[in-house]
Amino acid sequence: MWSIPYYIGKALQTLGNSPTLYVSYADKDNYRVQENISSINHIHIPSTSTITVQLQYHEDINKRTQQISYLPHTLTYEDIGEQIEDYDVIVFWPLFYYDVDSKLFEQLAHKRLILGNFGMFTYEVDGMMVKQYPERARALLPYIDTLFLDEDELLFLTEEKNIDVAIDYVTQYVNILVVTRGSYWSIVCKQGKRYDIPAFKPKQIVDPTGSGDTYLAAFLAKEQETDDYVVIGRFAAMAATCKIENLWPLSATKDQVEKRIIDYNL
Repeated sequence: MWSIPYYIGKALQTLGNSPTLYVSYADKDNYRVQENISSINHIHIPSTSTITVQLQYHEDINKRTQQISYLPHTLTYEDIGEQIEDYDVIVFWPLFYYDVDSKLFEQLAHKRLILGNFGMFTYEVDGMMVKQYPERARALLPYIDTLFLDEDELLFLTEEKNIDVAIDYVTQYVNILVVTRGSYWSIVCKQGKRYDIPAFKPKQIVDPTGSGDTYLAAFLAKEQETDDYVVIGRFAAMAATCKIENLWPLSATKDQVEKRIIDYNL
């Protein structure tokens, strides 16, 4: 699976960062990876197959169906090697629970670990992505510094019906929690403080694929400049909007995203 590193890596690069990507895929797909992320430092983790996902969006861009072709390859500490110790910030964005050895979170707990999206409670069942066993994902919370989830994922993870109760539960463990709700809003919680971030309406909707990846990348990029999480959240939200307006990964630079925020407020 190389599309998530593709969207996150390209967004980080466009916003002025130099990430290193660890990408798991079959050797036969090397040409596709090189075609798309050759400009970014990346390390190939060999796999017997490449996860393929077919997305179908509905009239509401916040809803989509996904069909999967999947043979699991579980990422372990041995796969990534001791060189992972050179990095202060490590982002995990698995699609499925078995993509990452759960012990890896404990082994790297001395780092700032960031977990994006739904993977640690998602399983492949008859070619579909199915959420199961939230208790397995909850067991990882003590090792995670920053967690990105959408509203439905947060409620499933905590097995709660009220979002405020769910937020209170997760923030007992993680330093930063970011909850998104597609094109409506996002919430940033850090050390007992909550910031509600409105979304920015796109000029046009071209391709929403990768908008969540872009939000995460822009959040981390802006976090290097300020500890104002309203500013960080707004920057991430606008970067996601800019991505939705175009095909493929984020093409807007940091200055262009900032200018869009200024123009939006005029």
